[in-house]
Amino acid sequence: STIQGATLNLRTFGRMLGAATLVALSTPALSATGHAMTPSDIMSMSTSQYQRLARGKSSRVGTAGIDRTGPVMTRLNLVTAVNAERADAQVVYDFAATDNVSGVRWLGVVLVGPSGQQLTSFTEVGLPRKSVSGKGTLNIPLLPEPGNWTVTEIRGQDEANNLFQTPLDLNTLGNMHVAIQNRHGHDAVPPALNSGKILTPVVSLSVPAKGTESAGPLVGLSVSLADSGTTTIAGINWVAVEMCIPDQEWYCLYMNASTGNVRGLKAVALMPYTVTDPVTTQPGLYAIRSINVSDHSGNEQTLTSVLFGGETDFNALFIGTTIEITP
Repeated sequence: STIQGATLNLRTFGRMLGAATLVALSTPALSATGHAMTPSDIMSMSTSQYQRLARGKSSRVGTAGIDRTGPVMTRLNLVTAVNAERADAQVVYDFAATDNVSGVRWLGVVLVGPSGQQLTSFTEVGLPRKSVSGKGTLNIPLLPEPGNWTVTEIRGQDEANNLFQTPLDLNTLGNMHVAIQNRHGHDAVPPALNSGKILTPVVSLSVPAKGTESAGPLVGLSVSLADSGTTTIAGINWVAVEMCIPDQEWYCLYMNASTGNVRGLKAVALMPYTVTDPVTTQPGLYAIRSINVSDHSGNEQTLTSVLFGGETDFNALFIGTTIEITP
């Protein structure tokens, strides 16, 4: 059966969801409160963050009668060209997917531009079914770089919170390429992370958030970003932060914040945060693992800490790089 899903383009819609999630990577994609992570949470992750989540999810031991297998995309076909000089420019794609038990709940695509820009969209297919098909759209932002854009990832979940895995050869599903036409200025440079500060260096799970009876304490940080642009400036869009316990990397905090639909911002300070849960949150010392920043043209970069095998020393950029969560 064909389903016309409700499609959201996250680069246009923004990522200002307020609270993000705390995830134990050896479990399904669940939040600190035990609820499934939202499509926006998962689509806001960098490629490496999503892959780590998927690897942790796939390592779970199966239980009889419980769906432990991720859904599979069987068709994905993009239009071949889009005139991005129109204000309502969209990339339309045709899709089909299957799931063996619980049914496909939503699916998303990651579209990468000539200079590595990334645009994402997701489609909620309505009532989860074992076989779904339909059309999705990906809104093209202002000032896109002209040239060939390509789908590089598939994301999404079934009703049991199992994750899609990207096939080794996406071209077997259909056309993965679209030519973006734009004769005007474009922005092909990602924003820069200038500095940051941990706002909640130590919190106790036994102390409720102010004004609440049971919610755990808030944890968060501030980040200062700048966007220089290419021939013009699209403006800072969002930041996604991943903090993990170094010797227990399956326990991580995910936080994101966005400028929403405000475009053209050359510099801004954002404050991503999350709400802990007194029951399910794992106490420990969480360190910045990675920070992903993006502008409104889809340019993004992920900085990974040297503490976790990356190349960025966040101690040189931040006032504090850890959050200690105590019982």
